[in-house]
Amino acid sequence: MAKESRKITKELQETLSAVGKDEMADVNPTPSGLQYDGKLIHVRIAARKYGLPQKWLRDKAKEGAVPALIAGYQVLFDEKILAEWLLKQTKENHRKENENGL
Repeated sequence: MAKESRKITKELQETLSAVGKDEMADVNPTPSGLQYDGKLIHVRIAARKYGLPQKWLRDKAKEGAVPALIAGYQVLFDEKILAEWLLKQTKENHRKENENGL
């Protein structure tokens, strides 16, 4: 199963890499305006890297809260966009805590 998952991920990366930047902007616009740079990471790897529960990260992607590529059971993130989104969320949470005096 893991081999099949890596194969699907590699095929998706190759397909997306073949798509021009202008076309990709239409397919997967991001709130930050960042362009896809060809470095996708699987939800499992992203969760481990950033110390987040995999289910939480997957759910946020499926809700549309964080930009992701969802293909069947595969949830993939552009690492740069995910890192920017997490930083933005952290700053927003700190701002709210400061406003509430926590």
